Amino acid sequence: MTIIRGWRTFVLTILVVAMFATAAQAGPIFISQIYTGSLAPYSYIELFNSSTGSVNMNGWSIQASAPSQDSTWTVQPLAGTLAPGQYYLIRIAATSTVRAAPAPDTDLLGFPVSSTGGQLAVIQNTTRLLVPCSTTNSFPVVSDFVSWGSSPCGSLTNPWQDSLAMTRSAGGCVDAAAPAWVLASPIPHDMQSITNPCGAAANTSVVPFTVPAAGGFSGTTSGSGAALTGGFATVEPASGNTNPTALSVFALRQNGTLISEATVPATTALTNGAFFVNTLGSLNNGVAIVNQNIDPVSIQYQLTDTGSGRVTQSGSVTLPPKSQTARFLTELPWTLTSPAQGTFSFSAPEPVSIIALRGNTNSRGDFLVTTIPVTDTSAPTSTSAGYIAHFAVNNGWTTELQMICISPNPCTGTVSMRDATGAAAIVRADTLVASSFPYSLGPYQSQKVLLSGTGNQVSGGTIQIAPSNGSVTPGATAVFSYSHNGITVSEAGVTTPVGTQFRTYVEYSGIPGTSGSIQAGVAIANTAASSTSVTLTLNGLDGSTTGLTATVTIPANGQLAKFINEMFPSLTAPFKGILTVTSNGGPIAVIGLRGHYNERDDFLITTVQAVDQNAPIPTSQVTFPHIVDSGGYTTQFILFGSQGQATKGNLRLFTTGGQPLVLTVK
Repeated sequence: MTIIRGWRTFVLTILVVAMFATAAQAGPIFISQIYTGSLAPYSYIELFNSSTGSVNMNGWSIQASAPSQDSTWTVQPLAGTLAPGQYYLIRIAATSTVRAAPAPDTDLLGFPVSSTGGQLAVIQNTTRLLVPCSTTNSFPVVSDFVSWGSSPCGSLTNPWQDSLAMTRSAGGCVDAAAPAWVLASPIPHDMQSITNPCGAAANTSVVPFTVPAAGGFSGTTSGSGAALTGGFATVEPASGNTNPTALSVFALRQNGTLISEATVPATTALTNGAFFVNTLGSLNNGVAIVNQNIDPVSIQYQLTDTGSGRVTQSGSVTLPPKSQTARFLTELPWTLTSPAQGTFSFSAPEPVSIIALRGNTNSRGDFLVTTIPVTDTSAPTSTSAGYIAHFAVNNGWTTELQMICISPNPCTGTVSMRDATGAAAIVRADTLVASSFPYSLGPYQSQKVLLSGTGNQVSGGTIQIAPSNGSVTPGATAVFSYSHNGITVSEAGVTTPVGTQFRTYVEYSGIPGTSGSIQAGVAIANTAASSTSVTLTLNGLDGSTTGLTATVTIPANGQLAKFINEMFPSLTAPFKGILTVTSNGGPIAVIGLRGHYNERDDFLITTVQAVDQNAPIPTSQVTFPHIVDSGGYTTQFILFGSQGQATKGNLRLFTTGGQPLVLTVK
């Protein structure tokens, strides 16, 4: 998986670092970052392999000299092999900070690098440099050479800032269209970080898509590589076509076993937002952010504590242009101190694309990923009741309700739980046993309530968040968790829109309940005080009708939650398609569900976005802020017309440094 509402006028001037590279600069190993401040747990130099082949650095050296000692170079040997797009992190000084950062790949403590000025060189042997700025034959084989500040090899620059690093554009790739260097927040990468391969042609990073009317598109990355690869993707409709609804499913395998799936919607860029953060115990929250602007963007953020309602932490992160970063909030470049629980709000002077994720490492060491919705705090607020279309308790199930008051005024009201029949559902809400409870939240304050059962049989239903007269409805997310044999094996986050007609992606394969099987489902909540008739229609991805239609009656304030093979018993596997849910009466709340039995026969569940067919289609750029492949991961891309319309275009894939990314999608 930061900004503060009302800070949109904030502008931080980012200093472009004027650096000098001699004509001897050749690569393939470049210096991609230099940091000497106190924000990180150490000062560092980051190296990067910009070539399309592996590079063995045995017998190479990195050399440094200060401006006042132009002919006195310190030589340190290098070793190791870097794959294409791989980084190498060198620690040069330790600080007292406790902030988390990757472990360095090597230590060169005391290596002479000063923020006031100097020279650094990566040399393809260990011969000491004699004349720092010379390009004559006396200069050894140079892979990279940079100078800054008061160095005689380059013009004077503005002073470095303690909180910012000298950062090479494009993540270290040579990009003639971008400034060579910028000042940005320290985001160190080590050999285990996501690779940033350079040199791919733009047309090799394109995945064409065609969405038929009433149909959709599904494609999954191969996941065949050993090194973690990723970045971001943009959805680019062809001329005259509209944006499709776009979502992705991250799947993670450890030791050949699927341990987690999370469905993540693509987003449009925003300047203000908020989401719930919880870093207690085994939990942590991360964000993936894409800055597609041509300049660095400085993001201001703060944490409003759940209990006190006060701002307890704040900071600023500056992201390089045309780049992506995906980190936990307790890691650099963020500076959130754990444990933390509350509302993470953020603001930026230019739009950024962002998703928030929650990670939970269970007692078996499995890393479970859940999507946490990001609320656009610039959007109009509502005073109508909000709904969560599904919650589950008992027999291993619990549901965590998260609420955020996105208002300068307090948010007050009542949370009520109802079962499938519409009757009041008695649950344990933290320590209270009841079917409802009041809430009272200050501006930007949040509340977390754990719903658990009072019996042994699985039960559930819907949650209603009803604001008091004139009060703004808080943003609400539910995270339901499933435990098997005392081990949490699955978590899924859900937020639910209200409307009269929805479309969602469904998938059905294997024999239900057996290893590898996938079952799609849907939860439909009737928000009206009278019963409502709902029609469900199933189409294939090619847009063809299956001839399968079902009409159900949902009681007043009641709910339907079923798998599609229960609603359509004649449906045969395998099947991928689009489910349309239409209310023949009042408004409904809908969420898609996806159950997957892994190789251990654990039941994994994730939610699938249901799209209101009457909502406006976004006209601005739609972006997947994070995609990931290999190293155990795959990403499934799912596209469909939110209003059933046909559309076509391209998915364009990018590395973390904004360069073309080549992935096999099938």
